[in-house]
Amino acid sequence: MANQQKRIKALIDKNIRDILQFELKNEVGFLTVTSVDVSDDYSFVRIYVSFFTNPNENFKKLSRAKGFVKSSLAKKISLRRSPEIQFILDDGFFKEQRIKKILKQEEEELKEIKKDEK
Repeated sequence: MANQQKRIKALIDKNIRDILQFELKNEVGFLTVTSVDVSDDYSFVRIYVSFFTNPNENFKKLSRAKGFVKSSLAKKISLRRSPEIQFILDDGFFKEQRIKKILKQEEEELKEIKKDEK
C-alpha cells in the first residue's frame, strides 16, 4: 500500500509539473516548481513555486489559472476526486539573496574594523 501511495503522489507531482511547464508557459512567466506536497488521501495538493521575474504579478496570474490546472490534472489521472490545489509562493531564493547581501556587508565592515585596529 505504501508503494501505491508513493506512486500516485509521484504521478500527481509529475503531471502538475508538466501542466505548469508545457500548458501554462505563455500565461505566466518563467517559473520553477520547488516542491509539491500531496495529502495522504490525495484530496489536497500544495504547490510551491518561485518566479524568475515579477513574482507577485506572475503569482496572481498563476492563481487565476488554478481551475485550469485542476481540470487538466483530472484529465491526466483517474482518481475518485480531483485534488484541491493551492499555490504557495516560495520566496526562499529572494530571502537567501538578502541574507547573503547582509552577511557580505557585515564581513566588509568587520574587515574595515580589523584594518583600523592595525
